[in-house]
Amino acid sequence: MSIDLEKLPPELQFVYIALTKSAIYFKEMGMGKEFYLSFCSEIWDSMELTGLECLKDALKKKMEKDINPYVEEYIRNK
Repeated sequence: MSIDLEKLPPELQFVYIALTKSAIYFKEMGMGKEFYLSFCSEIWDSMELTGLECLKDALKKKMEKDINPYVEEYIRNK
């Protein structure tokens, strides 16, 4: 299967890049394809057990917390 990244909607382009980056990290850590697929399956199962809005909110808060120092530094440097 060959994916034409440019033909995907922006959200799926981001997902493709994030999943590929994750796969690279796992490979560099010596984890195999089975571990990666199992990891993804665990994420899916966890998502199924949590309300989507609750999960989206938790992820948004975590991402904002992680990126906020970089944004503040960028603003200070401007």
